[in-house]
Amino acid sequence: MRYLTLKINPTTELSIDNSIWGKETIKLNGAIVSEKTSIWGSEHCFEVLEDSKEVTYKVIIKMGIDIRVTYLITRDGQEILNDEKESQKGIRVKSWVKSVGIVIWIFAMLATLRNGGSVVLPLALLPILLSFGNTATLVRNIDLTTSKSI
Repeated sequence: MRYLTLKINPTTELSIDNSIWGKETIKLNGAIVSEKTSIWGSEHCFEVLEDSKEVTYKVIIKMGIDIRVTYLITRDGQEILNDEKESQKGIRVKSWVKSVGIVIWIFAMLATLRNGGSVVLPLALLPILLSFGNTATLVRNIDLTTSKSI
């Protein structure tokens, strides 16, 4: 699933994909430049040629306390995107609702296991629960050449 598309300049576009199994894939102009598997996030460092100059990127992906994915992206040490600052402004009501839902899901899962029931339905509902409230912030397209979210 595509989490972020970031147009850095007219010729450079960075995208972040993540699978349900935690495989993070960083692409620059459609070419894979880094892949890692992580549950809570990881750090990706890579170097590429841009206009005959070697450029170093660092992409840090984190899972916040409010179960929101945040990014810190630097290019040659210069911060170009840091949405972790936005996440630190406080836990929103949606996050509280999601957190309570996850706690209820955990107790329901434990009760199901204790009573010898099937875990197929609770496991099938987990991705839906985790995506609740993220529709506006989960998939993002940002164009730094115009400084707008699209």
